[in-house]
Amino acid sequence: MVQAQKSKVKTEPRVTLRERVEKAFSLANRVAVITGAGSGIGYEAAILFAQAGTQVVIADVNWEGLDDTTQIICGSGSNGCHRSGSG
Repeated sequence: MVQAQKSKVKTEPRVTLRERVEKAFSLANRVAVITGAGSGIGYEAAILFAQAGTQVVIADVNWEGLDDTTQIICGSGSNGCHRSGSG
């Protein structure tokens, strides 16, 4: 009688779909260039990306708004903030 041998294959820990999606779509350790960051959608996007761990490069012709955005992002201890604009 032939006995079946048990497989000694190491199995990796299961990774859930949620973990795979979070890793694939993570904004951490990425760079985003956001124009119009002094107000509106650009302002909101800059803050959201910075909170997600993205290094942000922000630009706007509105210096006052850009200053506000810079203070919020850079003052929050985010990963990185670089600004550009005309003044």
